[in-house]
Amino acid sequence: MNAKSKTPSAKEAIYINIAEKVKGKTGKVVSKAFGREIFDTVIEEVFASATKEEVFRLNGGFGSFHVRDYPAGSRVTPGGKKVTFGPRKKVRYDNGVVVASLLKAGGDLTKVKSERAKAGSKKPAASGVDLD
Repeated sequence: MNAKSKTPSAKEAIYINIAEKVKGKTGKVVSKAFGREIFDTVIEEVFASATKEEVFRLNGGFGSFHVRDYPAGSRVTPGGKKVTFGPRKKVRYDNGVVVASLLKAGGDLTKVKSERAKAGSKKPAASGVDLD
């Protein structure tokens, strides 16, 4: 929690929201710590899948992760020393349409959802099939 305003940090709010979502779906009360455990597990699985498959698309227009290869190269440190490094891979994130809208709306997800609803966006059927 933020010591000055007693409001939860962004991460703590995620953990609390996950715990509330579990309660809403199952009727069972779970702790914020369990919400964090769920969040951490999901993040681990997303990045494990992204690095294994070299691409991971998030549902609902939230973007995707891509593994990109970078060639060997060299760089000069602030001290003037030339450092050479080998080829490497990095995971990069590409914005989706929802994230682009969030950036314009200052991070207000409710505003983005209402704008998408006005635009006639329909949610895909909850069939369990990934439509991305």
